[in-house]
Amino acid sequence: MADISPPCLCHLRIWPGYHGYGFTVDQAEKDGQAGHFIAKIEPGSPAQAGGLKDGDKIIEINGASVDGFAHKKVLVKIKSKKKEVNILVADKECQDYYEENDITITGSVSSVLHCSSENVLSLVEKTGKRRKEGEIPLVESMAE
Repeated sequence: MADISPPCLCHLRIWPGYHGYGFTVDQAEKDGQAGHFIAKIEPGSPAQAGGLKDGDKIIEINGASVDGFAHKKVLVKIKSKKKEVNILVADKECQDYYEENDITITGSVSSVLHCSSENVLSLVEKTGKRRKEGEIPLVESMAE
């Protein structure tokens, strides 16, 4: 799985002075995969800092599978906690790899990468400075 991005469990928290998480959700069929997909990530947003990428498929929200959910239910689930959410996502290559190897993607899979907007929030709170546009988000792997 060296060249395949692992599934990513992204912990997002709304930052002080920031409205929302900074992304939208599309319900579509992309590359033969039906589901809910991350779209329109705002630069410098909690979503970008938390590791979400355009085109990622949403697998779970707060530990619950979204398979078969209507679009509106996915949005309600994302907003169910007022200031934070955990979203498990996978890109197309990751989904294909897991499907070909008959592995179900869940938050408990050992290869899941853990990302968080909290790292950037700590920097913002300590320094009062936000990450500059184009800088790589801070990512923390908890898979040790």
